[in-house]
Amino acid sequence: MARKVRFVEKMPIEKCGGKNVYRTEEEALEIAAQQELMFQNSEPELALDIYKCAFCGGWHLTSRSNKSGRF
Repeated sequence: MARKVRFVEKMPIEKCGGKNVYRTEEEALEIAAQQELMFQNSEPELALDIYKCAFCGGWHLTSRSNKSGRF
């Protein structure tokens, strides 16, 4: 069953070591899904995951080698 993705226009709250920081896990998941959809034609193997940063307490995106991750 296809996953329904709601496109959001939220901007990251700040930078952490050059990475975008998202306030919530939900926001990071939405942005990761949106990015995967945006690049599905040019980078079909792109797979993104999220993680909670121990330094800033926010959420970041990261690439992963396969789609067996979070969503």
